[in-house]
Amino acid sequence: MESIGQEIKSAVQNCEVFSFFPMATIQDIDKGAGEIIRIEISEFKGQSYLNLRVWYTDKNSGEYKPTQKGITVKPELFSQLKEAILKAEPEIKKLLGQE
Repeated sequence: MESIGQEIKSAVQNCEVFSFFPMATIQDIDKGAGEIIRIEISEFKGQSYLNLRVWYTDKNSGEYKPTQKGITVKPELFSQLKEAILKAEPEIKKLLGQE
């Protein structure tokens, strides 16, 4: 069975039309230089996902548009992702000099 990432890559390579349909934006985090990290719940092919993606500001319209940079997570993997991020926190604090 193909992962969602493999499905997306295959769709792009085969020029298939596909879209993530945003269901709920959780938070936008300003990344600077006209980019944000958008955390949202999205739907793709009838399945719901947690989508963490970099969006950029379109120079013509001024609207945010998604990039390919990001991850799409099945809801059943959320707990593992959250646990891994929390495990990384001490290392991040060291990097920031907040030990």
